[in-house]
Amino acid sequence: DLVKQVADRAFNCDFDFKRYPLVQAKALFAGGPVYEQPHTLPFESLAVMKPHRYQAENLRRTGRVARVPEVLDRVRLRGRKTRAEGGEAAHAVRLFLRGVLQGHLATTGTTDDYPAKVEALNAVWGVLPASVKGKKKAWRVDDLKNNRRGAFEKNCIRRVDFLMRLVSDLCPPFGVAPDSALELLFDSQNEQLNMALVVEVVTAILHGACMEPFSTLLRENLLPGRQELLLKLAPTLTADIITACESALFIPGRRHRRDRDELARLFRRLRIPEKHITACVSCLIDPEDKESRPGKYSVSKAVLENSVCWLVQPDSLSARHSHSWIKSVLRPCGLTDRKFDQLKNERFIPHRVTNTARNRGYVDKIAKLLRVDPAAIVAAVIDK
Repeated sequence: DLVKQVADRAFNCDFDFKRYPLVQAKALFAGGPVYEQPHTLPFESLAVMKPHRYQAENLRRTGRVARVPEVLDRVRLRGRKTRAEGGEAAHAVRLFLRGVLQGHLATTGTTDDYPAKVEALNAVWGVLPASVKGKKKAWRVDDLKNNRRGAFEKNCIRRVDFLMRLVSDLCPPFGVAPDSALELLFDSQNEQLNMALVVEVVTAILHGACMEPFSTLLRENLLPGRQELLLKLAPTLTADIITACESALFIPGRRHRRDRDELARLFRRLRIPEKHITACVSCLIDPEDKESRPGKYSVSKAVLENSVCWLVQPDSLSARHSHSWIKSVLRPCGLTDRKFDQLKNERFIPHRVTNTARNRGYVDKIAKLLRVDPAAIVAAVIDK
C-alpha cells in the first residue's frame, strides 16, 4: 500500500493583495499617526481590489515573484486610458487641449475660436527642437476638434523640465492658470518607480561600459554617477540597493518587450540623450527570435489556456462541442492532448488575461476556429 509520497510542492508566500500595502509613509487623517511599511489599508471597493489581485496572479503564472512595487506599477500602467503616441511632447499637448476643451481646466476666455487657438499653439510648438516634436510638425483645427471628445487622464505626464515649460507656455494663450495645469496634468513628486526595472537600469549603467551604447556615453561623460543615480531615482533607489547593484552581474536581454516604454522613461529620467535611449533599452530587452515568428494560427499561451479552460466548463456554451473536436481544431494553435487533459481538471478563474488589442485579436482567432461568438470568450477571460 502507498503510505507516503515525497514530491516537490510550490509554496506561495507572495502578498495576496486583499488589502492595499503602503509603499510610502501616510497618515490616515490630518494630524493622525504616520504609518509605514508593512502596514496595509482596506481597498476603497471591490473594483479597485480586483486589478491588483489579477496582476499579482498573472505574475505568479509566469513563474515570477509578485513583488509589491511591480504589481502596483503594472496596475498603474494597465489602468491608463491614453497613450503617448507621437512622443511625450505631443501627448502633453493633447492632454492639455482635452483639459481645456472638456472643462477640466478653468479658462478665462472662450474656447470656440479654433483658428486663433491653433495659431497660438503652433507659435509655441514651432520653437521646439525637431527631436522633441517628432513627426508632428504643426497642429490643425481638426486636432482641436478631435481633442474635444478624446479620453482625458490626469497626473500621467512625466514631471520633467521641458514638458513643464511647454505646458506653462501654452497656458497664457488659452487663459489657464499655470499652477492648476501643472498640478492636474503632471504626476506627483513622490512617484513610485518599478523596483525591478530600476535595478536593471542601474546595473546596466554601472557595468555596461564595455558594450555599446554605454561605452560611447562613458567616453562623452554622459553616464550618471552613483550620487546622480541616487538623486534622480530617489526614493526607490537607496544606497544599499546601489551597493548590491555594484556587486551584481549584468546580464543583457533579461526584460520582456512590454517593459520597453518604462525602461525608456527611466533612461530619460537620468538625462540620457534621446538619440541613445533606443539603443540603451534594446540592451536590456530580450531579442525576438526571428526563426519563431508568429504564424497564421499563432496565439498567446495565456489566451489559449484560459479560453480552453472556460470552454470545457459545464455552463460555458449552450451548444457543447466534443473534446476530441476541440483538440483537433486548436491543435495548430499549440494545444496538445496532455495540456488539454490538464486544463480540463483545472479550476477556471475569469478575467486573467490582460485587456490589450493583441489579446483580443487572439481571442478572435480562437473563436473563429471554434465557430463561437468571440464576445462570450472576451467577457469570460479578458480582464475588465
